[in-house]
Amino acid sequence: MLITLTDSKTTAVIDSTGAQLISLKDASGCEYIWQRDAKYWKKCSPLLFPVVGNCRKRQAYPGGPHIRH
Repeated sequence: MLITLTDSKTTAVIDSTGAQLISLKDASGCEYIWQRDAKYWKKCSPLLFPVVGNCRKRQAYPGGPHIRH
């Protein structure tokens, strides 16, 4: 589900899957979030945090004991 939040200066669109910010526009309509283009990358990554990218041996060490993915 897409959720749109608007005030007099900004409009944000959030996808409820992963709470992903998919659009952020100012009052003039200038878009600040890259609008994915299948020519370059047709996928979407809704779960960005706490790790962006791959983990070596599928393990992360966020300042403590390792976490296996």
